[in-house]
Amino acid sequence: MNPQLLEYSVIILLGAILVDILFGEPRSAFHPVSLIRKGANLMDHDFRKISDRKLGGLLLLVTMLLIFLVPVILLLYFSMAFKVLYVIIGIILLKDTFSVSRLSEDIQQIVNPLESGNLEEARVFASRYSRTDLTGMTEGQICSIVIERISSQLINDVISPFFYFALLGVPAAFFSRISATMDSLFGQRNKKNFEFGRWIALVHSAVNYIPSRISTALVYVSSEFLNYRVTSVPLKRLRTIPESGNLGYPIGAFSSSLNLKLERPGVHIINETGFEPSAKDVKRASRIYFISFYTMIIFITIPLMIIVLYLL
Repeated sequence: MNPQLLEYSVIILLGAILVDILFGEPRSAFHPVSLIRKGANLMDHDFRKISDRKLGGLLLLVTMLLIFLVPVILLLYFSMAFKVLYVIIGIILLKDTFSVSRLSEDIQQIVNPLESGNLEEARVFASRYSRTDLTGMTEGQICSIVIERISSQLINDVISPFFYFALLGVPAAFFSRISATMDSLFGQRNKKNFEFGRWIALVHSAVNYIPSRISTALVYVSSEFLNYRVTSVPLKRLRTIPESGNLGYPIGAFSSSLNLKLERPGVHIINETGFEPSAKDVKRASRIYFISFYTMIIFITIPLMIIVLYLL
C-alpha cells in the first residue's frame, strides 16, 4: 500500500464534498456537464451523417471522451510533481462529477407549493427539476416523477462517481459523469435516438450495472435508519422498468421501502397497490438520498479505496 496516495485520495474526496456543501454547483456555463452537452449537440449533426447510425453514436461518445477525459488525465499527471496543486486540481475535478447539496433547494421549491395547494407552481418547478412535461398531471403523479428523478440522481450523481473514484480515481469518476450526460442526451428509446444512441445507452448501462445494485441496499438501509420503511414489497416484482433496467433498482427500492405507487403516465405504474405519493413522501425520499450519500462514503467508498490501494 502507498500511504501517501491513500492520504491524497481521502483529502481529495473530503475536500470535494466540503466544496459541494459550502459552494454548491458551479455556474452552469463553466460546469463540465453543460460543456459536454454543448459539445455533443454541436457535433451531433455531423455524426448522424454516418450511414451506420449505431457506429455514429459510438464515435460521438468516443470523441467526447477524448475531448474531456484526456485533459483530465493530463492535468492530474503533470500536477503530481506539485502535491498541493495535484490535490487542489483533484478536488475541483472530482466535485464536477457529483452533485449532492443542490437537491435540498430543488426539492424545497417543489414541496412548498405542493403543501400550500398551488399545484400549478409545483408543476413548473417539478418540470424544471425532472426535465419532463408535467402538464395536467395530478399531485400523486408529480410526486412520482420527482421521486423517480431523485432515484436517478442517486445513481448518476452519487453512487456511480464515488464508486469509480474509489476504484480508479478521478478519471474514472469523470468517465461515469460523461457516460451519464451522453445517455441523458441520446440514450432514449425514441425514433430519433433508438439506433444512434444504442451504444451510448449500452455503455451507460454497463457503467451503472454495479452502482444500481448498490443503490438498492443503500435505499433500504437508509429507510430503516430513518424508520421510514413501511413494508417490503418484493423488489423483484417492482424493478422492471421498460426504458431502464438499471434505474429500476433504486426506483423499485423507493417504491418497495415506502410502499408507494409510482406512476409515469403512459409509460409505467410501479406497485399499483401502494400509497399515492405526496409532498411528505418527496421529503422522505430526499432524506433517504442524503443518508444514502453519507452511507456510501463511509461504508463503501473509503473502505473500497483502502482495499484497492492495498492491492496496488
